[in-house]
Amino acid sequence: MTDDPPPPGPSAVYLAELLAAARAAITEGLAAWGGGLEHMQVDDTHLTATVHFRGTRYSFRRRVWPPDHPPGLKASLLATSIEERLLTGRHPPPDPSGAAVPL
Repeated sequence: MTDDPPPPGPSAVYLAELLAAARAAITEGLAAWGGGLEHMQVDDTHLTATVHFRGTRYSFRRRVWPPDHPPGLKASLLATSIEERLLTGRHPPPDPSGAAVPL
């Protein structure tokens, strides 16, 4: 019996494609509801987005590695998840300091 090789680390190409597609999908999706994307970054395994919606800043963090979908599809799923949480969730009042509320 042989040991399986360790899983490969994040692919720079996949993460770059995901970041570009997610930026477009999130920006477009939130614009339809009067919100916007403030900041987005991808570290080794997670995407973190800060958005503003109805006077409040929110942060959204999701695992993106290992990839479970192609970058374009994963970006659409992330954007849809953000919209769904913003539109259907109960959220605390805005933080007076302007800190982002986790989604």
